[in-house]
Amino acid sequence: MKRNKQKKIRNRREFLRNGAIAGAGVAVASSMPSVSMASTSDGLAEDQPAEEGYRLTRHIVDYYKSAAE
Repeated sequence: MKRNKQKKIRNRREFLRNGAIAGAGVAVASSMPSVSMASTSDGLAEDQPAEEGYRLTRHIVDYYKSAAE
């Protein structure tokens, strides 16, 4: 009985320690500057049409109205 209790305590401690290590790793990774990816276009952006982006269409307006009710 005593061994089972000691084993549970040890497993809990390992879990908490591993969680702390993982949390520290995430904190370090999020504080590092992000690396931007290299562009695959060879400077031909002038030949490509510009993307339009977000447009407020009738369908979207209807959705917002129904969500507000």
